[in-house]
Amino acid sequence: MFKAPMPARETERLNALLDYKVLDTVSEKSFDELVLMASQLCGTPVAMVSLVDEHRQWFKAKHGVTTEETPRDISFCGHAIVNPDSVFVVPDSQKDERFADNPLVLGPPNVRFYAGAPLVSASGFAVGTLCVIDHKPREMTPDQLKFLEILSRQVVAQLEIRKALRTTTENFQELQKLSKTVLEQQGLIRAQEKLSVIGNLASGVSHEINNPLAIISGTVHILRFLIQKNEAPEKIISELGRIDTTVIRLTKIGKALRSISGERAAGFKDAKAIEETFLSMMAEAKKSA
Repeated sequence: MFKAPMPARETERLNALLDYKVLDTVSEKSFDELVLMASQLCGTPVAMVSLVDEHRQWFKAKHGVTTEETPRDISFCGHAIVNPDSVFVVPDSQKDERFADNPLVLGPPNVRFYAGAPLVSASGFAVGTLCVIDHKPREMTPDQLKFLEILSRQVVAQLEIRKALRTTTENFQELQKLSKTVLEQQGLIRAQEKLSVIGNLASGVSHEINNPLAIISGTVHILRFLIQKNEAPEKIISELGRIDTTVIRLTKIGKALRSISGERAAGFKDAKAIEETFLSMMAEAKKSA
């Protein structure tokens, strides 16, 4: 028995196979139908989609056998992938010194005839074969060989579609993660803007309220002094007027604060607009007071 030679750029070929992420997956109708079609068109009892891994050949789809995989060293498909450009045909394995003592010939599945069309990936590597097997020697017609090649390209098309769908799904998931990150960052920026505005407003409000409160406090002391001295009512009325004016100013400050809170704040485009509106209202409050 002769082991198949290693294909050129074997590491890259294996990477191309692994990139499909199809090894050891469950059976799929699209592949099962292709092997059934190959079996019927070629008139053979057995057909398989065989993927040649580093140490084994694994069957993604199979018709006429139940075996899941066999060692690569004894595989016919290991020979077929060496030349990606043509169908590998063994008319009678018992008359071919490369396979005459092969366990797959001497025992199940009793391979006498084999034909394997390489599955050539988009990157140009033969990752396996679509193969047909018979238990007796035979030849295939040119049309049957052509059918096998066409079907092998359909197998590759299914692998590429599967890969594209997976890649699209992964890209979409990455985009969702990125979008979430961007939204979180935007939320953080908005929160920082709000904190900055709150700090500025707190400082401004503190200043605007402290001054009137100081005036009120001072005026109260003056009133107490005037009352104790039995001063004229007009002086007391004058000081009360100062308190009244100051209270009006505090009322306007409160109104300005209410105008930028709750539902009305939703009408502002950004935090800066809120701050500018408040400062403008403070200026008006000072003028009118």
